[in-house]
Amino acid sequence: MAVASLVLGIIGLVFSINGNFVAFLGALLGILAIIFASIELKNNTSRKGMCRAGLITGIIAVVLGILITAACWACVAGLSNATWNFHGFDGFDGFEDFFNGIQDFFEDGSADNPYTL
Repeated sequence: MAVASLVLGIIGLVFSINGNFVAFLGALLGILAIIFASIELKNNTSRKGMCRAGLITGIIAVVLGILITAACWACVAGLSNATWNFHGFDGFDGFEDFFNGIQDFFEDGSADNPYTL
């Protein structure tokens, strides 16, 4: 269990530092490393150094994984919001204007709405 916690902690740390959506997987591996290290430390093993290293790398992997995943989601949300604002989207009221413009176009052939095709 000590070797498993250390290996999972190191792999989780590598995935967490990766800087994309794999960081969430690194956080999950870090949680497993923490669980394995805590189980092994309770058994009073002779591999306490390896258990502590697995515990420390697991904690760092969880913290970094959560922070980097949150940063990635915030970046994606910000980019998608900027893209919608760039194209003239002004919230969900724009959808109503869009569908009203399509209805006007098919009824009388004119489109007074900038959201129409």
